Amino acid sequence: MNVALVIVVVVLVLLLLAAAMIRLVTRRNRDLGQARVEARARQAEAERRSEAAERHLATAQEHRATADELAERAREAERQAEEHETTARQEQTAARQHADRAQEVDPDR
Repeated sequence: MNVALVIVVVVLVLLLLAAAMIRLVTRRNRDLGQARVEARARQAEAERRSEAAERHLATAQEHRATADELAERAREAERQAEEHETTARQEQTAARQHADRAQEVDPDR
């Protein structure tokens, strides 16, 4: 009877160990599956953010190109303004000289 009891206890212990191992394997597989799902979700989020970052970079480059173009236009407008100012000053000087000569020729005028 003692041998039968020992055999029954050993079989029960082996069955409990087998059940525990099966539970651990099942839990590990479930955890790995969940980890895969989470990894896919993180990957999708990373790709979404990467695409958004690329769009933002493209927009920034467009804005920079526009700013460069506007700066070039401003420099050209400044250059033209300086030319017009120089021309206007020369015309003023010429007008004064003509007025002075006219005054010399006809002082009553």
